[in-house]
Amino acid sequence: MVIIALRRINVIKIRTENSTALSHVVIYGDSICFDYITPFNLFYLPWLSYVLVIILIVLGGVIALWGVKEFREAKTTVNPLKPESSSSLVNSGIYQYTRNPMYLGLLLALLSSVAYTQQPLGLVSALGFVLYMNRFQIEPEEKMLTTLFGDEFVEYTNRVKRWF
Repeated sequence: MVIIALRRINVIKIRTENSTALSHVVIYGDSICFDYITPFNLFYLPWLSYVLVIILIVLGGVIALWGVKEFREAKTTVNPLKPESSSSLVNSGIYQYTRNPMYLGLLLALLSSVAYTQQPLGLVSALGFVLYMNRFQIEPEEKMLTTLFGDEFVEYTNRVKRWF
């Protein structure tokens, strides 16, 4: 959300295709800042937050790395900055369940910060991440993949959800 606001008022200019990691860091930071600004300890259970954090980070890592593995096996690019260099449409493994496992892994890591702080406002950051990624990363990638793979990609998008 911060990056979108800054982009609109032209305080900083970030090339859209290079901002995926930066947007994740900024939004992750927002989630942590919410906890410092408005502590929320109504239901704070430290042991639960630690267990949930570990589960979310491990699950996010497994999902993201599984996506990378599938791309490597298909000998296509893993680089989200160059979807035009994709050599094949990967629709096996984790890609049978989600079209964006690497971004889903990042979302789960972001949700781990919400679990750690148990700050409900952190969910706003997670929503901001999803909206930002949909608009500025996934939609341009999907347009390029539609151009490259045509009906095969369209059929794939009809069968498999974007996130989960």
